[in-house]
Amino acid sequence: MAERIKPHAIETCPANRDDPLSVLDDLCISQIIAFLSAPDIVRCSAVSRLWKATIQHNLRRTLLHGHFPYAYDVGYFGGGEGKGGISPEDTLLEFKRQAYQHHAYRCGRATWVEQLTHEAAVPLYSAKGGYVAWAPRDYGVVFWRRLTGGGDYGKGIGPAQRIELQNLVDGDEVKSLLVNANGMLFLRVDREKRQICNLVFSLQDGRTIWSRTTAFPSGAVLEFVPRLIGGNRIYLASTDVHGEAYLSALDLHSGAPLYTTRLANDPPVHHIGQLELLNFSDGSEYIVNTISTAALFLIGSPKGRPGIAIIDGATGIVTQWRPHDGIGGHSAMAKPNTTPNTFALWNYNSSPTPQVQIFVQQPDGLFARSQVTNFKYPCVSWMLHPFTHMGVVISTNGTVCAAANPRGCRAAPRPPETRGSEVAWCDMRSVRRVVLANQLFRKSQTFRPPSELEVVIQVLDEGKFLFCDYYSGVVGLSVISFAPDW
Repeated sequence: MAERIKPHAIETCPANRDDPLSVLDDLCISQIIAFLSAPDIVRCSAVSRLWKATIQHNLRRTLLHGHFPYAYDVGYFGGGEGKGGISPEDTLLEFKRQAYQHHAYRCGRATWVEQLTHEAAVPLYSAKGGYVAWAPRDYGVVFWRRLTGGGDYGKGIGPAQRIELQNLVDGDEVKSLLVNANGMLFLRVDREKRQICNLVFSLQDGRTIWSRTTAFPSGAVLEFVPRLIGGNRIYLASTDVHGEAYLSALDLHSGAPLYTTRLANDPPVHHIGQLELLNFSDGSEYIVNTISTAALFLIGSPKGRPGIAIIDGATGIVTQWRPHDGIGGHSAMAKPNTTPNTFALWNYNSSPTPQVQIFVQQPDGLFARSQVTNFKYPCVSWMLHPFTHMGVVISTNGTVCAAANPRGCRAAPRPPETRGSEVAWCDMRSVRRVVLANQLFRKSQTFRPPSELEVVIQVLDEGKFLFCDYYSGVVGLSVISFAPDW
């Protein structure tokens, strides 16, 4: 029996007749490990010293990566002692930690996570449906990936694609990047000779649909900035020297101008605030223009009225105005819901705790408020899960928390052991690693001051979330996928 044990196993774990796995050689054990789940491996290592020695010897290489392809920094296991790897005595401890984290993936029902880019500056990025695109600011190239449906680790995302922008010279810069759910990519490039190039590229076909170059606006000519992209229209916004707001639309497939409207004084909409596009199941599109108290202060309009304006995307006409009655606050953002013809409004008021309101479109076409929820704990962002409408809150310490139940915006039930804190689902405090968590990881530890961490979250289709985490000049753009029954 001892002859079947390798020298490294003999040194660390002498043969023992009580060892239930001592009758197997290392190769057989390694093959068994490759087919077992991580919790089973940990349980076996607790009863078999030979199994433990085998794990310490060879599991830190390809087999470990096969079990946890996205749960750790690959360089951490890249070599032996003195080469950036971990020592044999620490391997099993690290493996247990990875197994525990693997269990968190499953209990949190997060199916995979992948970092898309790692830049020195915040890139332009846009995501919608099954597509995400980003462009580094320092050179003329655009990257994109297709977020295909479902799958286990790494199987739910396509390879990165590269789009070379032709005829660019030094000084040209990609200023706007928008992508829709159909894989249509809109780009605005500011050229060196005070020219603007607008183009639409089909990610599905890999070809340019149209391209148009115009002179940079000067004098009294308004400069319209691309803000939103819908199924058939591109929406641009501008503000003149008098502070009046304008909205313009281009045909997505031809670039032809559709309309340019000045936001009316009645309702009293004078400014462009936070814009959000609502795509409804009947094909209609609405734009929610959220004007917060903070936005009015920044643009020097203390007499402006905070609230939300709902604009018909087909005509550019303001169809509804709701003044500040717990809506505007210091910061506000509208988000579409998957329930037909509804949207949610997340905002701060006088306190740092958020408020969430649900609006439902009535038979007359107007939106009425149906639910109001005030959360108890501070946060910096909020989104709706596309399947269950589960609210997702990013708290001030960088922890993503479950914050609503599938029935609406009521506070999610919390286990008694959480002692009043939200259930932590995901920790975004690391740029190089996204550590998913579940109810087992209830006690969060802040490794960085909250003021040094900024996280932007965007909800995508098929249960995916886009994170942009930038810290100390290092940017990580990542995608996390959650199972539909989360």
